Amino acid sequence: MKKIIFTFILFILLHQLSAQKALSNYQYWFDQNYAAAQYGIQTNDEFIANIPANGLSFGLHSFHYRAKDSTGKWSAVVSQEFYKPCKLTTYEYWFDGNYAIRTAVTASPVNIVNVTTTASATNLNYGLHNISLRSKNEAGKWSSVVTQQFYKAPKMVSYEYWFDTNYAGKISVTSAATDVLDVNTLISASALSFGLHEIHIRSKNQKGIWSSAITHSFRKESKIDKYEYWFDNAYSSKVTQTLSTPLSSLDINDLISTLSLSGTHHTIHIRTHKQDGKWSSTLSQDFTKQNHIQPGNSHEI
Repeated sequence: MKKIIFTFILFILLHQLSAQKALSNYQYWFDQNYAAAQYGIQTNDEFIANIPANGLSFGLHSFHYRAKDSTGKWSAVVSQEFYKPCKLTTYEYWFDGNYAIRTAVTASPVNIVNVTTTASATNLNYGLHNISLRSKNEAGKWSSVVTQQFYKAPKMVSYEYWFDTNYAGKISVTSAATDVLDVNTLISASALSFGLHEIHIRSKNQKGIWSSAITHSFRKESKIDKYEYWFDNAYSSKVTQTLSTPLSSLDINDLISTLSLSGTHHTIHIRTHKQDGKWSSTLSQDFTKQNHIQPGNSHEI
């Protein structure tokens, strides 16, 4: 049987002993068994010890302690009740009242048994069932039977989806059996036109039954594939740039050069082009081109 250790930390106020007199010994025993009292040497006013209780029966007990000072006087007895728990060593479970084919499991002594990951319902039919469980402790006593209802649901093994009303163009996918299906990263909408669409999804379980179709609306956004800009009224001198990778947003602050501009006050005009062939409205912004003084020169550039 696994050894059980109880730790007692008792702060003893020895009213009968003078504070100037050092403690020399201690004595303790369990319940009323003073004849089996244990002795030891004590060098300070605090008693801390790991005391084995494996020889005690399971259940409620009492611990008694007293100390002796250097003059041979004993303190009053300090007592503390405690409970020695009885751990579980075996459990068994069965389904739907069929005790004859129960499953018995022997485990290391534990305080709590969790059969969620060990009880297999593979051989059960899909539908409503109940599981019954009882456990046996170190004293050899069985607990009462605990019964819990549960539903064995068939898992999903395939799904299909289609866009808008194009069921004829549906995509069918076979997957590993699963309780939850996440298809967010598995669906391509590259063939769809830009704009508002609907996606329809349904799944099939292990019994071959299809679920109802779930429908979601979404918008396929057109991304920016090029932009152009020009200064002041010089649209004929505009700069047009095509992006190697279309983007949802564009920051062109670091992409525009003003080296060719003379003077200081100007207006920049910018517009973007999307994959659907549409240009955005033109954005215009006034700005001042700063002149810089080079070291060793007095003229502006």
